[in-house]
This record gives sequence, C-alpha cells and structure tokens, in this order.
Amino acid sequence: MLTRPMPHSVLLVSASERDTESLRGLLLESGFARTSVAADAGTAKMRYSAEQQDIVIISPPVQGGSAVQLACEITKLGYAGVLLLVRNEQYEELSRRLERDGVMLLQKPLSRSLFLQALRLLAAMRERMRGVEDRARILETRMTELKLVERAKWVLVEYLKMSEAEAHRYIEKQAMDRRTTRGEIAEGILKTYEN
Repeated sequence: MLTRPMPHSVLLVSASERDTESLRGLLLESGFARTSVAADAGTAKMRYSAEQQDIVIISPPVQGGSAVQLACEITKLGYAGVLLLVRNEQYEELSRRLERDGVMLLQKPLSRSLFLQALRLLAAMRERMRGVEDRARILETRMTELKLVERAKWVLVEYLKMSEAEAHRYIEKQAMDRRTTRGEIAEGILKTYEN
C-alpha cells in the first residue's frame, strides 16, 4: 500500500542493521521517503543539528551513548517529534520518565499499525509546531519593529523637538507616503540621527 510522499523528513537512529532496514521499509511504505540514518549518537546529533528533521526515530542499540539520553537531547535541540522504541519491560518506567521531555515511546516488538499511527501523530504534531514557530517569528518581527519605532520616536523628540504624538504621526505618515513599513522608516531615522 504505497501512499503519496509525505513532506516530513525522518532521522532513523539505530546500530542494528536489521532494525534500520525494517523501519526504513515501513517508512517508505507509508510515504516517508525523506529518511536519513545514523548508527551512533554523535552522528545523530550532528545530522539533526544540520538538517533539523521533522521526526526522529530511535531504536536501540545506539552506538556511543544511551538511546534514552539521545532522545532527551534531541528534544532540547529543536522541535522534532521523537519516537523511542523500547522493550516491553522498560516501557512503564521510561514512559513516566520521558513524558515530560516530550518523547513518545512504543514497545518492541512493534505493531505495524501502532507504528504508522505514531508516525502520523508525530507528523501532525510537527505541523502544529510549525504554525507555532511561524507565529512566534511574526511576533518577534513585530516586537523588533515596535522597539525600532519607539527608539526613532524618541530620537525625533530629542533632535527635532517634536512631541511624542507628533513623532508617532510623522513615522506613520512617512510609512504610508513611501509605501513601506514603519520599521524601515524608523531605521532610516536612526541612521540619520544616531550616527
């Protein structure tokens, strides 16, 4: 059952070639074609830092470190959905411990349908995070612009002896007349008077 390709990238981390090939097959079958592989913790962290995959699947054993520690570190490096595959006897203890870090766990041996459901859930969560990241970026841009405009207003008050209201109206009018942003007008004012 081949499905349309998913836009999400996956980093698969395991020192077991058998697990890697099996999981890679499931990923391809479910449409996750953009997959990279790492056998050890160091390579996984480097690859994730460079490529920022959407989903990270860790299937112990992992060379050069603990799979649990790697899962926690990756959640701190970015916003990927992290799925850790663990043995049945580890599941309860690790799920309580890793829940607060945002690591999803599945028990080995894997149920194919549960694995695919977990992938879809992680992909959906990643999309929601993208929306949050976009909104945060927009807010950060707005805050930066507001700070620039505020600084520029006080420069106009100081150098041109305008009132605060006059300086505000001046920046607004310049932005409208020039069909540009208030931030760009503010930057121009600051370059003119602060240099």
